Amino acid sequence: GVSNFTPSQFAMLYELFPLVTNQVRASVRHLDPFLDGVFDQAQRLRLAPMAWSPLGGGGLFELPGDTQARRIHRVAEELGEKYGLAFDQLLIAWLLCHPAQIVPVLGSGRFERIQRVARAFEVELEPEDWFRLWQASTGEEVP
Repeated sequence: GVSNFTPSQFAMLYELFPLVTNQVRASVRHLDPFLDGVFDQAQRLRLAPMAWSPLGGGGLFELPGDTQARRIHRVAEELGEKYGLAFDQLLIAWLLCHPAQIVPVLGSGRFERIQRVARAFEVELEPEDWFRLWQASTGEEVP
């Protein structure tokens, strides 16, 4: 696999080597791969992309002055109650519900943390709830 390749870079190398993934920064806070063709390409090639920093690099846990983080927290708290998930579990579940079959890369060597987040694999968010988090991230309504 490769890391942080654009769709055109991935396509060029894919013609020469049987790549199996593109690891990119993706989270409810970092939406670029959802918009720039990275996840579209993965779906088209039937490859599972990997998401590094799936919890937003910790920035979602530091709220003062960050309007995006506050919007995400507000919606995530409501949805967390609905689905019985903690904040980190909900953010991972959000990635897992995308049809590109995103594989989150958790930066933790602590078994307890990995075990805790594993609960996210048991929950499927309703599409409306997935888009509520998207809207919280962008601050704009989805048409």
